[in-house]
Amino acid sequence: MCGGSLFYHWGIGRGRDQLVESIGEDFFGTIQCDGYGVYPAYQKGNDQVSLMACLAHIRRNFIETLDVGPDRAAARIVRLIAHLYSIEKDLRENKAGPALRESERAWRTAPLVARIKATMKVLLPKHRPKSLMGKALAYGLRHWELFAGYLAEGRLEFDNNLVENAMRPIKLGAKNWLFFGSKNAGHQAATIYTIVENCRRHGVPVEAYLRELLDRLPGLKEADEETIASLTPRRMAALRSRKPKAA
Repeated sequence: MCGGSLFYHWGIGRGRDQLVESIGEDFFGTIQCDGYGVYPAYQKGNDQVSLMACLAHIRRNFIETLDVGPDRAAARIVRLIAHLYSIEKDLRENKAGPALRESERAWRTAPLVARIKATMKVLLPKHRPKSLMGKALAYGLRHWELFAGYLAEGRLEFDNNLVENAMRPIKLGAKNWLFFGSKNAGHQAATIYTIVENCRRHGVPVEAYLRELLDRLPGLKEADEETIASLTPRRMAALRSRKPKAA
C-alpha cells in the first residue's frame, strides 16, 4: 500500500520468488509482516531492507488463548495491548503526522511497550512451551523488537490491519474464484481487483472510471510511466477535486 492506494499480486505458491516478483530484488525500506519465513529470507544479505512485526498478529495469539477459556495472564496482556490501540486511535482521530506520532509514541507509548515486554518475559517460564499461552508468549517475545521499531518511525503503522482489511473482500469470495484456469488469468484478476479497490478507496465510480480510461487509452502514443500514473484512480480523483464546480 502507498499513499492510500494498493495493488494485488497473484502468483503460484508462497515462496520467496513470489515476493521478488511482487516488489523486486531492489526494494529498500520497511516491510511489515507476520512471522512467515519468506520475509527473513528476502531480507537476508540486504541491509537496505528492514522488517517490522505486526501487533495484530501478536495480539491474535493471546485472543485465541482466551477463546479456549479464561486466562488471567492472557487477559492482562490483551488489556495492556488495548492501551496501545487507544493511543493510536487518538493519533489517527487527531490526524497526527509522522513527527507528532514519533513524539507521542516516545513519551506515551514507549514505556507501555517496555512494560508489555517485561510482563511477557516474567510470564514465559510459568507456562508450558506447547500450551497456547506458552506459544503466544514465545511468538510475542520473538517478534517484539521488530514490532517496537514503529516507535522511532512516524510513517509506520503498528499493525498491518489496513492490508488485512483490503484483502477481506477477496478472501470472502475465494471459493467463487478458486480456479483461475491459468497464470495469466490470475494476473488479470489481480489487475481488476486492484482497479476496483482503488476506485472505491478514492471515491471514484468504477463504471465512470473505466469509461474514461477506455476513452483515453486509444489516443495514447507512448505509455510512459508518468502517463500511466496520470490514469490511476488516485490521480483522476485528484483532478476531479480540482475541477471548478458548475454554478
